[in-house]
Amino acid sequence: CAARRGRCRTGRRCSPARKEQRSARATSRAERRGRATACRPSQAARRGSAAAARAIAKRFDHFVDGSVIGPPAYKRGTTRLYLSGSRSAEVAAWYDGSAFDARVIGEDQGAASALKMAYASWTKIGSAMNLAIRALAQAEGVDVALVDEWNISQPGMVERSELVATAVSPKAWRFTGEMEQIAASFSAAGLPTGFAEAAHEIYERMVDFKSADQVTLDQVVAMLNNTGE
Repeated sequence: CAARRGRCRTGRRCSPARKEQRSARATSRAERRGRATACRPSQAARRGSAAAARAIAKRFDHFVDGSVIGPPAYKRGTTRLYLSGSRSAEVAAWYDGSAFDARVIGEDQGAASALKMAYASWTKIGSAMNLAIRALAQAEGVDVALVDEWNISQPGMVERSELVATAVSPKAWRFTGEMEQIAASFSAAGLPTGFAEAAHEIYERMVDFKSADQVTLDQVVAMLNNTGE
């Protein structure tokens, strides 16, 4: 635009102060838009991620759906970027040699988002269920017996609940929105939404652990049972 070339709309050359004012106003508008978007219920939460991706795709001539599974991509071999859409192979090529393992899973718009919802249904709902089971056992006074039985018939389950309490609690607050997306995805597929809705409630009870350090299983169980501070 003319302003970027050092001229105002009137054709006069902009002073440095004028440029800074323009830049500040533009930044302020962008920040306001960002805050407004964050505060409104997302299309994905209302429709489900896959349905939202398909709706967005209809508005553009070229659109590629993507989802990330894995930890932050600090090193190669840990994090997958799943892509779907007619030009997904082109996008995947951009990540050759990067920390992302880009994988094309088809041309269907929304497939990458659907995969994310299916995968997160197990990892995040499963984690919430694990913690809820420990809370139930504690409330009924059978936690010791449950731990003994798990060690016999379900190796690794005790350690998993302890790991989940420590790893998930500080970020449980941001899983609530994802549970809404998963519930909407199940609903769109004609499947029961209760799993995600229950997990949503579990994570809502854990929001006070946001950014906390060294959260223990006992603390989480007490919070879920409403016996903690």
